[in-house]
Amino acid sequence: MVQATNEVGELTTGTLIEQPFTIDATELNTIWLSGTSGGRTVGGTMEVSICDSQGNKLVSRDIDMALFSQSDPVKIETDTVRLENESVYFLRIYIKDGSAGSVPFLYYGSSISLARGQAEISLSPDEKVTVNGSVLDGILCFQVTGKRELWVGTYYWYIVLAVGIALFLFSVHVLLSAKKGRNSLFVKVWLAFRKYSFLLEQLVNRDFKSKYKRSILGILWSFLNPMLMMTVQYIVFSTIFRSEIENFAVYLLTGIVCYNFFSEVTNMSLTSIVGNASLITKVYIPKYIYPFSRALSSTVSYTHLTLPTT
Repeated sequence: MVQATNEVGELTTGTLIEQPFTIDATELNTIWLSGTSGGRTVGGTMEVSICDSQGNKLVSRDIDMALFSQSDPVKIETDTVRLENESVYFLRIYIKDGSAGSVPFLYYGSSISLARGQAEISLSPDEKVTVNGSVLDGILCFQVTGKRELWVGTYYWYIVLAVGIALFLFSVHVLLSAKKGRNSLFVKVWLAFRKYSFLLEQLVNRDFKSKYKRSILGILWSFLNPMLMMTVQYIVFSTIFRSEIENFAVYLLTGIVCYNFFSEVTNMSLTSIVGNASLITKVYIPKYIYPFSRALSSTVSYTHLTLPTT
């Protein structure tokens, strides 16, 4: 929502406000309008609607203007409205009943609020708000929220069914190969892990202990590192660049933990063969055991991290 700098004007009967906008979503859920009563008793009725570029109303609500007596933005719930990406829509506000001196004020502006001051945004004439056909130099102080449907969600059960069928066919293939005395690659890998399970356990213990051997805080550092990173990023993105994501701290911490886990597994696995060269040159051990042991040791570390936070 832009910073409120100017008043739209008296919302008397017959006033029509139009604000074009685009939204990266496939469904529209909520409309927020910023306004104030200006310290006076207000009343009347306005029609708030969302229209497509052809002027067809997708949703329409009659709103009691007395709701603007509070200082908080007015929340308008809508039915589920299907949207198309990269399409232009219009927020239209038509005043059905309003008398001068007893109506609220709506605001518009052309800047966004930062931690220190404001930043002007450049607007084309097609992006500005119009009042009874007159173009104002700014955007209406409003906000629309919705959700974007991903193709994974649309075809989720089809994907699950396809994966289930693939696993079933793979299991049948493994069983038939075993009956014929031919071990498939999957069976060979499984037997190798069973055979070298003791070595795998020792490698994981060694990696886990060596990681915190010279650290004063020990495993506690695994908790402090993402917490400190989350604190710094939370301060930056909640003050300088304001984020409107709900539970933003949890959102940040989850992303940091997942990224750190992926980064650590990748880096440790890349050096696992070279790091275990002394073992490789002495005895035969399947080389994929070493990257797997590094990945497993990182999983153990981050399992200890995620359990207390959940």
